[in-house]
Amino acid sequence: MPDQSPTSADETWLAYVELDVFADYGSFLVQDDTASPDTTRAFITDLMNNLVAATDGAIGVGTARRRTLPVILDVRTTPPDDNLDGWDHVTEAGLRITSGRIVVSKLDYRPTTPRTAVPPGNYTAHTYATGFDTISDDRIHGDDTYHVVLWPGPRAEPHVLKRYPHLPIPG
Repeated sequence: MPDQSPTSADETWLAYVELDVFADYGSFLVQDDTASPDTTRAFITDLMNNLVAATDGAIGVGTARRRTLPVILDVRTTPPDDNLDGWDHVTEAGLRITSGRIVVSKLDYRPTTPRTAVPPGNYTAHTYATGFDTISDDRIHGDDTYHVVLWPGPRAEPHVLKRYPHLPIPG
């Protein structure tokens, strides 16, 4: 995975947090703290086929495994350098944050679930995934990682920028 972590002198980062997120049903949500995601059949289908879906206040991220996974939430003032080399699957979507807090979870709103403070507004999001070729046939073991980068910008419709050739992932 390409190193995209901030340095202490870099002023383009609004927030950066490394999380362990349980990917229940092979996905997790990046959402506004007050959102109530409407996960319709079309949302679920997009999530399975493209590993990305969006609804008001939330982005769904499809995963290769149904386990606790490493996820980086990276909120910047400017778009990332989009060199897609080294990534298995890359998606884009838009997200509106009204509360000033982002939750990365799978419908887990306990008070102990981390919230990340960000300025309210519209964001463009890229989700980068790697390690898909390390996933075991039973989808239990593997070294997949997810890096979600957001920056102030238009709320793009969910779409794939770089497709992993073996979607949907069996299991």
